Amino acid sequence: TTMGVDIYGISPKLTESAPEMPDNYEELSEQQVNDYWKMRDDWEQSNPGFYFRNNWWHWRPLQMLISVFNSAYELNIPDETLKQLGENGGGGVKDKGLCEQLAKFFKEFADDMKSKDNKIVYLNTGWWNIKDSNEPSVKDESLLEALNAKYPGIFFEQAELDGTLYEPSHATNIDNIEEFALFLENCNGFEIY
Repeated sequence: TTMGVDIYGISPKLTESAPEMPDNYEELSEQQVNDYWKMRDDWEQSNPGFYFRNNWWHWRPLQMLISVFNSAYELNIPDETLKQLGENGGGGVKDKGLCEQLAKFFKEFADDMKSKDNKIVYLNTGWWNIKDSNEPSVKDESLLEALNAKYPGIFFEQAELDGTLYEPSHATNIDNIEEFALFLENCNGFEIY
């Protein structure tokens, strides 16, 4: 299991109260337990500002985009807040207005990706894998140097060098970006745990 981030809306817009876990949860049948979690999943889907989860490999590009939007649009999110987006310590963007602005920028970013037929955004953090390979990661220093030089920062195209396809360890897709934008529209500020 890959560890990840659990992101909670501070004061999410809710359609109804969350289903409560039964007091006798340990005594429930497997079907009753499955029914409860299905009900809980359905509730989360209809209340998109309550909770957003990602593994670190998908979250890092979103985190980087928040920093890019902060700088490009002069949102004035403090550096300490941006740093805390990379930790599970309760940090986050706790201002409703900033979250709504970020939602707008993420939606525009997703729309731009669609218009250019880009489905994935990659983030080069210096960790690379050979695409569709069982090898855990690229270790060769000169190869890493060449990949990092050719694909700095954020990019959209499939990485290729000398006929071999590579992937940085951090990437996310358009669906995840749109789901995060929907969360931002409805969370009224968020915290990461």
